Amino acid sequence: MKIIALIFSFCLLISSLANAQEQERTETGQIIPVESLYMNADSSLFKISPNGQLIGFSAKIEGGFRNLQVIDVESNKVVRNIGLKNSGYMRDFDWVSNDRVLITLTDKKSGKEVRLLVDFSGDKLVSQRLPTDVTIHSVRHEQQDGIVLISRSSVYQGNEHAQLLTINIDEFAKNQFMTANVLAGTELGADAFIYDTLFKKIISLTVDRESKTLELRYADVGQDNWQRAILYDLEDETDPIIPVGFAGEHKFSVISDRDTDTKALRIYDIKTGQLLDDIAYENPDYDLIDAQFTTAGELHSVTYIQDGLHYTEYFSEQARERYARIREAFAHSTVSVVSSSDDNRFQILYTNGSTDSGFYYLFDSHEQIIRPLEARFDDLQNYILSASELLRVKTADGTEIEAYLNRPQGSIDHNTLIVMPHGGPIGVRDYDYFNPDVQFLTSRGFSVLRVNFRGSSGFGKSFTTQGVGQFGQLIEDDITAAVDQVLARKQFKNICAAGNSYGAYSATMLAMRQPQRYGCVIAGFGIFDLPLIFNASNYRSTDDYRSAVSDVVGEYHKSLTTISPAYRANELKAPILIYAGYLDEIADYEHSWRMKLAVEAYGNNVVEFINYTTASHGHKTWWGDRHEAVAKYDFLVRQLHLSPFRMQLIEADKSTLQNEYELLADGFVNSPRVQRNLARGKATYDYLSKHSKNATNSYHLGQLTLKDITDDRDISRGLALLEESAKQGNQNAIKGLSKIYISQSYGTSSIDKAKALVSKLTYEGRAKYDIDLANAYIDCYQAFANSVCVQPLVDKLIGVFALYDDGEWRNDLLSRIMLLPTMPEDDYQPLRAKFEDKFELTMTATKIISPKAGMYEQRDEADDQTAMRIMKAGNTFNLKSFNDTAELLGIMSSAIAIEFNVNFDGYITKNERASVFYQWESFDLATGEALKNDYGILIGYGNSTWRVKRTDLEPNTRWKLTLYNIARQEIYSEEFTLLP
Repeated sequence: MKIIALIFSFCLLISSLANAQEQERTETGQIIPVESLYMNADSSLFKISPNGQLIGFSAKIEGGFRNLQVIDVESNKVVRNIGLKNSGYMRDFDWVSNDRVLITLTDKKSGKEVRLLVDFSGDKLVSQRLPTDVTIHSVRHEQQDGIVLISRSSVYQGNEHAQLLTINIDEFAKNQFMTANVLAGTELGADAFIYDTLFKKIISLTVDRESKTLELRYADVGQDNWQRAILYDLEDETDPIIPVGFAGEHKFSVISDRDTDTKALRIYDIKTGQLLDDIAYENPDYDLIDAQFTTAGELHSVTYIQDGLHYTEYFSEQARERYARIREAFAHSTVSVVSSSDDNRFQILYTNGSTDSGFYYLFDSHEQIIRPLEARFDDLQNYILSASELLRVKTADGTEIEAYLNRPQGSIDHNTLIVMPHGGPIGVRDYDYFNPDVQFLTSRGFSVLRVNFRGSSGFGKSFTTQGVGQFGQLIEDDITAAVDQVLARKQFKNICAAGNSYGAYSATMLAMRQPQRYGCVIAGFGIFDLPLIFNASNYRSTDDYRSAVSDVVGEYHKSLTTISPAYRANELKAPILIYAGYLDEIADYEHSWRMKLAVEAYGNNVVEFINYTTASHGHKTWWGDRHEAVAKYDFLVRQLHLSPFRMQLIEADKSTLQNEYELLADGFVNSPRVQRNLARGKATYDYLSKHSKNATNSYHLGQLTLKDITDDRDISRGLALLEESAKQGNQNAIKGLSKIYISQSYGTSSIDKAKALVSKLTYEGRAKYDIDLANAYIDCYQAFANSVCVQPLVDKLIGVFALYDDGEWRNDLLSRIMLLPTMPEDDYQPLRAKFEDKFELTMTATKIISPKAGMYEQRDEADDQTAMRIMKAGNTFNLKSFNDTAELLGIMSSAIAIEFNVNFDGYITKNERASVFYQWESFDLATGEALKNDYGILIGYGNSTWRVKRTDLEPNTRWKLTLYNIARQEIYSEEFTLLP
């Protein structure tokens, strides 16, 4: 009774928290901001220490980086905050002991893996880098602190095979393997190892390239009792037996559908080399995805997907009762154990469901208490998420399929159904977990239907194979059956179809098959020309690729054109939004482009097209996902003639929509990730201006108006919009107007306005923003030589320099300031003093010594003094001839450069520092037209060799290099001529 009471109390706690959140949500609004849905998790990777006293987790910080925070279990307070920003992007971590962790990161510059061993047992953190050329199987082998189980290749010893070792982690950190205990040497001939932590066994994998076989052997840890487990013929096309783990001393557990419809649990007898006839476990409706055994060889649990969520079925009464109570506390969510203490008293639970975006809890099995830890996404705790309704649909032939319907949860309801087929379509499925695409639409007033049609995974072999070759046929019949069932219960004013990948194909075909039902189509990264799948490139025309495609699409035949939307575009009556990734290698960009041209050729309807220039089969950044989501919403609003701004929205929802329309428009106008579409961007800003008067929108609309001038009225309107935005304090508008007045563009001439605007500029610690600001000050000073521009240079810009310690922009910016030709010495001296102090300069260069001008070889990406060597001295080069020679010699890249030493005004020691400013100017060799004018800084020591280089070389150009010291005196110049 005590257990039930505690669980019941916990349920009441959750309920009360939900009620409190709902009161807060009313003020937050119904519409979930796009940046709150498409983002990195605020908290993740929760793992408990071996003794159960500490919990570590990954916490998001500014700039996309993550810290490792450590919580004391008893006090529930953060006791350690391990900063990782300078090391890279955190990917994972493991407890090595109760006060040491191994952290895996991606280096922020090279993109390579980094491993850090961090010790926080003392007052100060101590970190060491670990080798990355080994595979770590266990960071606490046999639960011994400091003992690591690893495998590594022995190529460096002249042997390509791997060896298995245990080693003290301190020796591992020093890359000293002499003291390591070799569990399996290279004589075994293994290529890799797998460690079974439950049964304490090692599996070796050995590939024989001549016989084309893969051999699995196994042994107890530390024993030399290797036995063959399975020998695979790599050319055998039948489904192989893949073990998922040990099921006893000489038995493997295998999940297979070799003799069953659904994937079932079988036992493989290693000694006989045969699957046992008896099926250990089979669910008649769902495929198994995992099975766990006890060390005694008894079945502990199996896992499968039921009703869209992972479901674990336990076989001991104690475990079954505990899991049932936990599930009852978290209805409509799946519950997973993600970490446990060594004694299993403490477990970290993770929950996720349609209305649960992810939450971590601590479960104390002794006290039977569940304590909330952290939400995976903090912002989403303030919003009501849409709960999925599970639908079971009977198709015309009696097959039952599963679908999920999500409805709007607030007052915003456009009475519109979005039918959203999933991708794949074979061997893929929809789940009932938190789905940002679904929640984005439902929070904006749309209902969403997702269908696990035949071909989807998880429902057995027959269910999946029935979808093969059924593009535009049985699959769409299943979706239509689900839509019919929904419409039998409720009629919608509008219905649209939307999807990505295969979902784009399906959405388009649905609208072609039932033009009277579907009012619009949204199709992203889609397949529209089925014959093109087989013939997209020479690589994709290989037999292996064609066979893989046939397993999904069916065999190639000419009639594929009859089920290809690109060949049936005349049947599409609904408006369609098509978007594609220009770098897509799964659904080639050509598919979407052909579909666009085909629809335009018939002229039956509206077709809109977005080219995401840096995307592949989806986006590489959250920004792309956000822009795509808002583009879809905007398309629905316009094509269905909806008026979200005219609804009774609270201020929070209005602000959200305003920000997202600005994101959409700015993407079309300014982002390199979207093919520029000024007309679409301006139309979006125009739409927004009718419903929202804010400074940012006025600024963008003003800029676009001035870019597309047809008469003087556009100039007047553009300037008026910028003035309106500047009055509201928009810094971009202030900068833009100040540049216009300084340069006297558009016939303007107002020194007083320019001075007044510049005086309002501020910096706020954002690199691109502050660069523009600094250049505005410089432009102002060059134009007016007025103190209103000088003082900010001294007071503000040195503060900007302090924010950014590297980057080419800083060098260019500082050089521009120092070399301002109109700046009097009295104005310059304060800047010089600040600059010398910031960079600890103690000497002034007076003369260049022994300059060596010529064409240099760039041997390494690192910009250091050993990375270049002169290839040809001189000043005039035939660039094409030189590059051809360099390519033959295998030279990575070349540069015009000078190498030199410097005389200084005083006694030189190796610790004295000085600076040299440089200016590169380029000119067209034929016309003399100025092409480029860049600045930079060298900062170095008195006894150093200095070098200035230029790599962006074009034929028919003349380059001039001028060097200055900090006193603004020219101390050297050199010219280079690059012939055709």
